[in-house]
Amino acid sequence: YIWWEAGGGSHFEISSAPGIEPNHNGSYELLSTSVSATNLYIGGGSTTELAISEIIYNSSTDEFTLTFNSGLGRNYIVTADTDLQGFETEIGIPVPGTGDAVIVGPFANPFPGSTRAFFRVEETD
Repeated sequence: YIWWEAGGGSHFEISSAPGIEPNHNGSYELLSTSVSATNLYIGGGSTTELAISEIIYNSSTDEFTLTFNSGLGRNYIVTADTDLQGFETEIGIPVPGTGDAVIVGPFANPFPGSTRAFFRVEETD
């Protein structure tokens, strides 16, 4: 994030890189409203953007169900974490995309007894 304000004007910009990029010389790209090579843009909610649209937790069975949009012929993996520091826990096997919403689950809570769980969907090869 870069911001400045002087006597005659102000400016800010936000850059991001895919994944975790600890180096300031990494593959950063300025966020904008235009589609980019890495898809780091402020989109308009298009169904082509990979997003989890629903997370259902059933407390009586301690199970989750996720819904996300998918691309036809693409494969996805769902991972989970409790602290957003790695998403090392895989949930099931790769999920084939249908070009529409995909439902994964119900599946057992990967962190029984934990007060929180975070999920991520990633496109695989």
